[in-house]
Amino acid sequence: MNDSSNTSSICGCGATVRDGYLCRTCARQLRDDLVELAPGKQMLPSYALGSAGRGTTTRWDTPSAVMVGGLAEDLTTTAARQARISNADGGAEKPVPFNPRAAELRAVLTNMLRPWALWLHGRGRPVAELTRPVCSHRDPVGADCPSCAAETAAIDQRMQQWRRLQRELERADVGALAGYLAQHVDVVRGDEAAPQLKLAIENAVARVREVIDRQPDQIAVGQCGAELPEEHTCQEPLYVDREASFVTCPACDTTWSVADRRAWLLAGAHDELGTAATIAASLTRLDDDHRLSVNRIYQWRHRGKLIDYGRACAAHRVPEWVETGRHASCQDCGQALYRVGDVVALLTASMVAETARRAKAERLQRERSKKARVARQRELLKRSKAGSAGPVALGPGLPAAIENTVNRRRSEAG
Repeated sequence: MNDSSNTSSICGCGATVRDGYLCRTCARQLRDDLVELAPGKQMLPSYALGSAGRGTTTRWDTPSAVMVGGLAEDLTTTAARQARISNADGGAEKPVPFNPRAAELRAVLTNMLRPWALWLHGRGRPVAELTRPVCSHRDPVGADCPSCAAETAAIDQRMQQWRRLQRELERADVGALAGYLAQHVDVVRGDEAAPQLKLAIENAVARVREVIDRQPDQIAVGQCGAELPEEHTCQEPLYVDREASFVTCPACDTTWSVADRRAWLLAGAHDELGTAATIAASLTRLDDDHRLSVNRIYQWRHRGKLIDYGRACAAHRVPEWVETGRHASCQDCGQALYRVGDVVALLTASMVAETARRAKAERLQRERSKKARVARQRELLKRSKAGSAGPVALGPGLPAAIENTVNRRRSEAG
């Protein structure tokens, strides 16, 4: 990426630009698109960018906050149908195949934005040799010198902050990267590739809207996966109505059982990890029979039926694993991660037990009703034989034959 602040160029819209490669209007549009991808909550601090290669920084002591969330967060939700999960061994985030199209789009956006964010961040790198103060005493030099120790320590601290933000950018999600770039559009417009970035972001935002605005009454059941000629498989994402039993791929006309597709999705997510909220929402969204609340997962954990596999970082969304199982640099950690398969097993066992309990309750109710009916029949016959006068209250379930017998005997007795 090359930058030029002293040359004239033609923006993609046809306007002449004297201080970069993107006109002010297009730069505002780029910033708006990036902000739309990334409004919401605070994530990454942003430091002012110095001149390239000179390490000059002007705002290291006053970081501003990047706002993340928005379309990027909706895209994440759509990609995993609220199931943000990671590998059980603490590896990188890996989406459940609930919406492959959204997951692919999220990966494309991440790969597009991260190089730009790292390039921008590199422009603000403090260069120790150029930013360290020149000590007039020269004896001793560096942090041990009483005249420049404080300033040297401050520079070292800024370098640590720079490296920390570098690590954050290397693992940041789409929303965080977009938010970081949105703060530095004025720097981005000075790069000759800025018009291409603006066009790519504009197209990506349109695609994100298309993906997340799908009909809410439909659910995603993964890619088709049907075998095609030349050893290819159909990659078309499938969506079905909640009441549908079968789904036909619009691309290859293959018909699938919705129940089989749901079972396939659950099997694919068996060894994945997610928070209680995301797992509960995912299972409920996938199948009405798997309705599950967050509190129920917490109850299983409290009773020792469910174990957690570390902690997720609510702000960064990407678990960073250390020996203690906690995020290394975030102060906002604490959400427990659970294995999807463990939750499904407990939910299935609970559903089986509930079905058995209801069946037993219905059987006992039928037996009680039968005993009560027999008792009423016997009481009727007993009173009939004794010739008791007066009307007899017949139970609602008595056969008509018994009623006729009682009436006949009363007539004979009269």
